Amino acid sequence: MRIEYHAVYSATWRVPVLYVRVVASDGEVVLDGEKVCDMVTDDAQVRQAMAAVPFGGALGVVDHPELGVPFLYLHPCHTAELLRAIAPTGCRDTDVIRVGPDEYLAAWLSLSGPAVGLTLPICY
Repeated sequence: MRIEYHAVYSATWRVPVLYVRVVASDGEVVLDGEKVCDMVTDDAQVRQAMAAVPFGGALGVVDHPELGVPFLYLHPCHTAELLRAIAPTGCRDTDVIRVGPDEYLAAWLSLSGPAVGLTLPICY
């Protein structure tokens, strides 16, 4: 199995979006979100949380904005809200998170990545 991860900024949502493409050992591209969750994470709580998201789960299929081929993506609808909730007190504005880009991306990947089997080293 081969997994590709792409982080692409969404001008619409004003947050990064995590795209994932899983290629099975037989060369088949897997675009079923539930199947991918089962393939890339052993954490039952993560799989259950992903499945509990309304309207088909947290993973959807969309053409990659740069490559134009189908990828799964982790829907960004709650990303800004989630990151605002963890921003240090006094470092947030009404719609703006005031942390550095490195901290922002590390926090985002730490929160979003496990859903699709992506984890950061502890040093981040």
